[in-house]
Formats: sequence, C-alpha cells, structure tokens
Amino acid sequence: MYLIFLEKFAFGMGDFWTSIAYNAMATYLTMFYTDIVGISAGTAAMILLSVRFIIAVWDLIVGVLVDRTKSKEGKARPWVLKAGILFGISFILLFTNPFAGSNSPMAVVYAFGIYFVVNFFYSAVNIPYGSLNSLITSNINQRTTLNVYRMLIANVGSVLLSLIAMPFINLFPAKSPMGWGLLFGFIGVLIPFGYYFTYKFTKERVTPVAENDDTPKEVISLKRQFGSLFKNKYWWITTIFGLANWIYQGIANG
Repeated sequence: MYLIFLEKFAFGMGDFWTSIAYNAMATYLTMFYTDIVGISAGTAAMILLSVRFIIAVWDLIVGVLVDRTKSKEGKARPWVLKAGILFGISFILLFTNPFAGSNSPMAVVYAFGIYFVVNFFYSAVNIPYGSLNSLITSNINQRTTLNVYRMLIANVGSVLLSLIAMPFINLFPAKSPMGWGLLFGFIGVLIPFGYYFTYKFTKERVTPVAENDDTPKEVISLKRQFGSLFKNKYWWITTIFGLANWIYQGIANG
C-alpha cells in the first residue's frame, strides 16, 4: 500500500509541534524561570528533574492505556486529538507566572504545577503519536518514509523556533515577561490545530494480531504488567540509554 503525500505530511506535522514544545521546555524554560520569574538555577533544575521522574511513571501508564484503547477511530488517533487540545491549553500557561519577580514561594509552586500539567498532557499526546506509525501501515518501507517525514518536519520546527524565539522576545524590554507570554502563548493556541491536522488526515489501518483472534484472552493487571517490565533487562538497557541521552540533550541545549 502506498501512502499519499498528504497523509505522510500530516503524520510528520505531529512531530512539528512536539519538537517545538520540547525545545521550548528544554532550551528556553530554564532561562524564563531564572531571568524572568526570579527562581534560582538550582530550584529550577529541581523542578524540571522532579517532574520528569514523576512523569516517567505516567509514561508507562499511557502506553498501557493506549494499547487497551478500542474505538472506531483507532487506538492512537483519539489520544492525539483530545490530549493535543489539553496540551495546547496548558502550554499557553507555561511561560506565564503571576508571581514573577516577587520572591514569593508561590512562584516556585506555580512553576512546578504548570510544568507538571504540561508534561502530563505532553506524554498523553506524544506516546500515542509515537505508536501511530505502526498503526498506519504494516509496510516497512512506508513506515521508514513516515519516519523520514517526521524527523525532517521536526527539525524544521526546532530550527524555526531557534530563529524567531529570542529576536521576538528581545523586542520587549529586558526582564519583561510579555514577549515570553505572547510568543509561547501563541504557539500553545496553534498546537491543538496542529494535532487535529494529524488526526484528520491520517488513518489507522493495522489491527494488532491479538485483536483479530476470537479466542478468550486473559486480562493482565497493571501490577503484573509493571512487574514483568521491571524484570526485563532489555527495558533497563533502553531506559539507561534513554536517560543518558536526555542528560546529554539537556547539557547541550543548556
């Protein structure tokens, strides 16, 4: 089966917004917390680190929930649509802080809360989006093509943000939160429309083999699934590699 250009482009555009959001959080959020909100670098680092550790558990849960999702629209696409809306709304608030410059503990509480909510919905849209490739087609060549579109468009988003972010923010007075709020708030408004585009023009055609089998199936509890996961050495290898990669990315972006 040959996928038309529109579907390949629509799939790739999902990572356009994911890439912009990720780079915004990885590259600019620490600067916003320290230079605009007035949070110390150490506290900002603890906010980012602690939230990511908490969200790591949520990531696993999302994967299980997506796998158990059954709808006429597929497994992943409903998540991309609905979580994409909530992600965009929460992202609007990420680069705002009503307690900025006040030296109030509430500035830290607000930053932690909003960052947690944004990452909560980021995982809820990004994990199902990552599985969408294998649900669109079973053809290995077409999957490779989809990944090419995805990575190319993601890099375009990353470069575009790096080109416009600081020049736009610098149009406003130094230490002013206005430029940050306007730029990233506008991006947050666009995010749901971007994920809707992916949802609208992609189609899940692949049904997992297990779902085509009419024989009775054992319902495996989440506890048992997690227990099996933590005993899997290849999962641990992948996790350690991923952690090392994220540390590298954080240092490089910083």
